[in-house]
Amino acid sequence: MTIEDIIEELGEPEIALNNAENIDANENSYYLYELHQMYNFWEKKVWFFNDLQEFYDYAYSHVMIQYVNRELDEEYDFDDDTDRSELYRYLLKLKNTIWTIEECENFIKSFSDSSFELVEFGKVIDLIAITDEDFEKCKEHYSTKEELENINLKEGCYKIISGYINKNYKNPKKPKESLAEFLAYLNHQ
Repeated sequence: MTIEDIIEELGEPEIALNNAENIDANENSYYLYELHQMYNFWEKKVWFFNDLQEFYDYAYSHVMIQYVNRELDEEYDFDDDTDRSELYRYLLKLKNTIWTIEECENFIKSFSDSSFELVEFGKVIDLIAITDEDFEKCKEHYSTKEELENINLKEGCYKIISGYINKNYKNPKKPKESLAEFLAYLNHQ
């Protein structure tokens, strides 16, 4: 099983990535807060999944892109016939996974790449239902993960909510008080 065979059977990773990237958030969606390296700095990305099975497109594309990037670093020749059966078995396992929150979290914990950090997986409804206390915490500036841990606030939640607050800095309303505005923010950030 070559790389070309894998892509022919399981699909082009860029198409899977585009499918995952084009999902809009709603109240019942799930989110993944990710950091990825762009040139010399880290950039955030929030992915949305309307059901947990949609997570597969994301997982597949990231595993393949990670693999291809690693091989390109080693000046890999994609025209060779090297057997990639181990990669194929892993990707097939991902495809056949019945995705649950636990499976998504396990993937996130086990995914390791020097240019991606999968930070937090959660439900959009939990962002909407943020407590008054945590909403107030998100109005403050924290620059380290340790500071967030000390106030018992998750990094992804903090970054998403504080971004929403900063966008509406004159009159920040809690997401549950301005649901349409909050969802529009999520879908256009």
